[in-house]
Amino acid sequence: MYVIAVVLQLDGNYKIITYPYVGRDSVEGDKTHFEHLDLNLPSYFNHGNGRNKFTSHIPFDDETPDTCLRVITEFDQHLEPWYNRLKRRGTIPNGSTTSFKDIYTLQDRKDFGDFKPHPCPAYGLRLSKPEIPHGPTDAPTTERRAIYTWPTGIKEDGETLDNDGTHTWSQLSALHRDLEAPTRGVGGDPVTHSRPPYPFPPQILFPSTYPLGDALLGRRKYGDPEVILDLMKILGPDDEVASEYIRHVRGLLVENYRRAFERVRELEMLMFGQNSYFLQLESMS
Repeated sequence: MYVIAVVLQLDGNYKIITYPYVGRDSVEGDKTHFEHLDLNLPSYFNHGNGRNKFTSHIPFDDETPDTCLRVITEFDQHLEPWYNRLKRRGTIPNGSTTSFKDIYTLQDRKDFGDFKPHPCPAYGLRLSKPEIPHGPTDAPTTERRAIYTWPTGIKEDGETLDNDGTHTWSQLSALHRDLEAPTRGVGGDPVTHSRPPYPFPPQILFPSTYPLGDALLGRRKYGDPEVILDLMKILGPDDEVASEYIRHVRGLLVENYRRAFERVRELEMLMFGQNSYFLQLESMS
């Protein structure tokens, strides 16, 4: 994932931090439909803001055409003509994202394309350019669970991020450390609903697995010697060295996850007693 994120940075930036974001768990009948771009269009066209931002998600379930993300493929080729059309209409939105509701007309859909389902297999990785509109299907027919990784570039000052108005590196580092939800979204907008007011009590800090992983969570900076060594392996000219490094790290991550999960399970039963989810599962088995 990290290598793909670096390749997608138009400025070649390799200093990336993951931005905490919501997960998704929708079930049959939920109303989940929306259509939007993760861009402020005036800021994008006038200042280039958001060009390095891309959408990514990892589903935990096999998606189907009725329960997945819908996109307009190749819309990046039509974004500027559509923006000019919005200017002529006087309907340019100015939020951190661009909702297609009411402004993407039937004629627009005919001229520039319509949303079509693009299901992704469980544990696959979906990536999309910022210029590609997207949104989930409405009323899913099966459960759809997914996480959003949101790798975000760190600017040269080592503190501010690519996307205007977002948290700084120092703030994200503290959020990752303290297991707290951000107060500003990845687009720079304030989080106005569904933000948990405190961390989930049994959750624990995932143990450090490898230096580059620490940098992705704001635990180390990219000038750290061990992070540099990892970068030389994974971004260097020897593909076999990079592949072996990735295999090794994946094995360590699985081991750490299993140990961490058992620790969370133990703490959850201790803290919630008879209301424990895991205790209820044990009683049902």
